[in-house]
Amino acid sequence: MDLLWTMFEKSGNVEIYLKYKERERNDFESLNKGGLEVAHFGENKIMNIF
Repeated sequence: MDLLWTMFEKSGNVEIYLKYKERERNDFESLNKGGLEVAHFGENKIMNIF
């Protein structure tokens, strides 16, 4: 399990996590170019540094 899963599992937002991972796969090409992504889900703040 990855860190995102742990965070979403604790918050009970499993459905949001799955949607996030699906979008992450869809956007992988652009995300893989490098940079910083911040995603907000309610009180959760998720940061991916590439």
